[in-house]
Amino acid sequence: MADRKVGLDTLQAWQKAREFVILVHQRVSPVLPDDEKWDLTQQIRRSSKSVMANIAEGYGRYYYQEVIRFCYIARGSLEGTSAGAGVPPRPSAKGSTQRRARWDTGPSG
Repeated sequence: MADRKVGLDTLQAWQKAREFVILVHQRVSPVLPDDEKWDLTQQIRRSSKSVMANIAEGYGRYYYQEVIRFCYIARGSLEGTSAGAGVPPRPSAKGSTQRRARWDTGPSG
């Protein structure tokens, strides 16, 4: 009988979230503008960790609807990290056409 590995670290979403945290800490934080270094760095680091933490918390919930709710929260944290890091929204994301237009033209255009 083969041992079937179970646990949080077997979830692909959690693994990707963990890779994302490492990416933010190692590659994004160091290249932020000096005038935003402290506040923005702390914010994107916290929000990237929140993605991973919410996936983990949802995994630990018993009811399916709670799992989904924590996945939505994780997705919101991912968007917050992307916005803080200056990454424009993906063109395929729902509602991203308006966000992309705001991104390209700035808040006044």
